[in-house]
Amino acid sequence: MSHHQTSTRSATAAAVLATMLAAVGCEAGAPSEHVSSTTGLETSGPFGNTDGPETSSAAGSGTASTAHGASADSTGVTSHLGTDSGDDGDSGGDTSACDDAKNPFNPAAGELGHSQIAHWKYGRSAVLTINFDDSTPGQAQIGVPAMVERGLVGTWFVNPGVLAYQDNEATWTEIAPSSFQELANHTMDHAGAANYAEAEFQVGEAAAIIRSAYPSDRSPLMAFNNGGGTTWNISDAEYQELLAEHHQVERVHSSGIAPATPGADMFTDLKAYMQAQTPADDWARIHFHGICSPNDTVNCVCDTPGQSSNCREFRVSQVNNGAVRSTDFLYFLDQVSSDAYFSEEVWVAGFASAHKYQQARPVSQGVVLTADDTGIELCLVSELDGGLYDEALTVMTEVPAQWNGCTATQEGQSMTCRMSGATAHFEARIDRGPITLAPS
Repeated sequence: MSHHQTSTRSATAAAVLATMLAAVGCEAGAPSEHVSSTTGLETSGPFGNTDGPETSSAAGSGTASTAHGASADSTGVTSHLGTDSGDDGDSGGDTSACDDAKNPFNPAAGELGHSQIAHWKYGRSAVLTINFDDSTPGQAQIGVPAMVERGLVGTWFVNPGVLAYQDNEATWTEIAPSSFQELANHTMDHAGAANYAEAEFQVGEAAAIIRSAYPSDRSPLMAFNNGGGTTWNISDAEYQELLAEHHQVERVHSSGIAPATPGADMFTDLKAYMQAQTPADDWARIHFHGICSPNDTVNCVCDTPGQSSNCREFRVSQVNNGAVRSTDFLYFLDQVSSDAYFSEEVWVAGFASAHKYQQARPVSQGVVLTADDTGIELCLVSELDGGLYDEALTVMTEVPAQWNGCTATQEGQSMTCRMSGATAHFEARIDRGPITLAPS
C-alpha cells in the first residue's frame, strides 16, 4: 500500500472512529508515551490462566506445546530471527557518516558524549503489553475505540479468515492501524494445520493481510500466537522455519484475564504484580478475549465472576471465548491511563515494539563522531538490522554541564531533550544516520 492510499484510508477511518467513540462517550487521541507490555505467570486472581503456544499441541510431541521446541528467552519471547534480514527492511536515512564509525568509540562514564541505552523506553522501569486474542466483535466495537480514546496501545491478535473479523473489517484494516494500534498474527482461522501447506496458509496469508494495512516501509516484524487449543501437524523445525520466513515473533507466555473479572481486581492485581517486579525483565503481558456489554442480551451473557461458561460472546460459533464486562474493562483502562505508577514508571507498548526494544538494547550503543561545548554528534550503531528493529531507543548522553537544555536531531527531525543534570535523554533509531545534540 502506498503512503497516498494509507492517507486516504486513514481519513475515512478517522471519520468512522469518531462515530464509534461518540457511541461510547469518547474522543480520539494519539497514544500517550506511557504505553507498554508484560510476562505474567500468575496462579490466582485474574491471572489464573495462561494462554499461548503452551496451550496448543505439536503433532507427535505428546505434550501441549505451541513453541515446537523453539527456545524462549527469560521473558517468554521466542525469536525465530537472525540479525541479518537481507532486503526485508529499509533502515532509511543517510548512514554514511555512521558507517565509517563501525569501530565504535563510546567515551568512558563521566566524559563528554558517554552514552547509555535506557532499560526501557522513556526511562520507564517496566513495560506492559495489553493483548487481545481472536478479533471478537466486542474488541472491534468496544475495545479499539476505548484504547484509542485513552491514548493506550493494544496488540490485537486477529484471525482475518473468520466471520467475526470480516464483519468488523474496517476496524481491523483501517481504524486500528491508523490509530497507532498494533495488529498481530493469530492465524487465518484459529484452526491449526494438518500439514505444512495449511500451516503456510494460516501464518503467511494472515501476515500478508495484516501488513497490507500499514505503510510498506514499516518493519515486517510481527507478533504471533498460533491459537490456544490448536494442533499443528508439522515438525518443530518446519514450525520455526515458517515463523522465521514471515518474521513472526512468538508470544509464548501471557496471562489471561479470567472471564467476568471485576475491573478493580484486574487493576489492583496487575499493579501489585508489576510493582513486586515479578515479570522477567520487567516485561508484563496480559490478554483479553471477549468484551461484553451488559446491555447486549443477544450476543453476550455475563453472570458469575470467574466462570467462563457465564461470560461469553455468542456472535457466531467462531466467537465463544470467555469475556469480561465492558464496564469492568473500561474501569480497568481508566485506572491504567490515570494511575501515577503506570503514567510515570510503565511503558505501555505494542508487543512487537517491546520486543524490538528489548532485542536492540544490549547490542546497540552510541558512538561519538565529535564532541565539544558547542555540540555533540553521535551515531546509534547496532548488530541488528535497523530495517527490522526500527523502534526508537531512549539514549542517555552526557553533555556539557553548562547546557540547560538541548535539541536532538536525526534524519531532519528534532526533539527537545529531557535533562537530568548534565545528561540528555532522547529517542533515536539505530542505523538511521548521525544524531546531533545542540544546546538550547
